[in-house]
Amino acid sequence: MIRLATPDDELDDLAAQGGIPGVDSDHARELVHAAAEAGDCLVHVAANGDLDGFVVTRARSFFGRDFISLLAVAASHRRSGIGSALLSAAAHRATTDVIFTSTNESNLAMQALLARDSWTYSGTLTGLDEGDPELVFWRRRAPLMS
Repeated sequence: MIRLATPDDELDDLAAQGGIPGVDSDHARELVHAAAEAGDCLVHVAANGDLDGFVVTRARSFFGRDFISLLAVAASHRRSGIGSALLSAAAHRATTDVIFTSTNESNLAMQALLARDSWTYSGTLTGLDEGDPELVFWRRRAPLMS
């Protein structure tokens, strides 16, 4: 099940696993908690009630378009479809017709996930993480289900 995160959700361990380049784990936790408080974070809840993934989307923060700034899935649940489900949920909630995300060139797992989920490569940004360019991707907002 995917739902909006709440400030009471235990996201610290997942945030630390998210591995935001150039951001220490304490700052990552702060970012995720702020996103939960702002209603910008979705969580994936396992059948046993544990949180095993989250996605943070910032409305209209990338050239006036929504931007997925962080996706994290518990290491023990990776490659199980949770990341794809979270990306899809974020696309369904998008406030703009096009939504963007990015990942480091070194993050081959995220690049494979974006390729499987039909995200389109947009370009490369350099200068953010020394020696590890940022690859930018986009897709159209998912249509609302009736």
